[in-house]
Amino acid sequence: MADAGVRFKELGNPPDLWLKLLPAYAELQIDEATRADEHLAGGVPDFRLLVLPRLYEAMVAADDLPVSDAERSALVSYAPRFANLCDELRSLP
Repeated sequence: MADAGVRFKELGNPPDLWLKLLPAYAELQIDEATRADEHLAGGVPDFRLLVLPRLYEAMVAADDLPVSDAERSALVSYAPRFANLCDELRSLP
């Protein structure tokens, strides 16, 4: 684990490497999703789609969010759309 190999950036970030890597990474995520409860019990942060809208709202409400009032207002306005998109993704197989 100490040496993950050469960084893509150092190789010029070629798209063909991403095309080779991403399907395997997706399979890893799909397989590990069945063990989500174990991961959560072990302390892994919960960033599942069900939780993301709440986390988004908490982030936008944070006092130390480095945005203007207008930007914060735009983020608050976007919260329902974000929640709908998360629901839409959750409905996919």
